[in-house]
Amino acid sequence: MLIVFAAPVVLPIVFGLLVAAISVLFALFITGIALLVCGIVCTGAGIWALIQAFTQIVAWPAAAMIGIGISLAAIGIGVLVTLLMGWLIGKVVPTGVRALCNCLHRIVTRKGGRAV
Repeated sequence: MLIVFAAPVVLPIVFGLLVAAISVLFALFITGIALLVCGIVCTGAGIWALIQAFTQIVAWPAAAMIGIGISLAAIGIGVLVTLLMGWLIGKVVPTGVRALCNCLHRIVTRKGGRAV
C-alpha cells in the first residue's frame, strides 16, 4: 500500500536524479572534447605562426625571434593540452559510465539480486 502512494513522489525524484547524473557526465565529456579540440587548434596556430616568423626573419630579426619563441610555446602548450585531454577522456569517461551503470544496477535490482 505504501508503494502505491509513494510511487508518484519517488519516481519523479529518481528520474530527476538520473537525468541530472547523465547530464553532468555528458557535460564533462563535451568539455573534455572541447579542450582536446582547443589543444589541436593551439598546436596548428603555433605551427602557422612559426612558419610566418621564419618568413620575416630577414626583414625584422628581433621580431621574428620573438615570434619564433611565442609560436614554440604555443606548440608546446597545444601538445600538452591535447595529450592531457586525450589521456583524461580515455580514463575518466569509462570510469564515469561504469559508476553510473553500477548505480543504476543498484537502483533496479533488489537485495536478493533479482530485478524489480
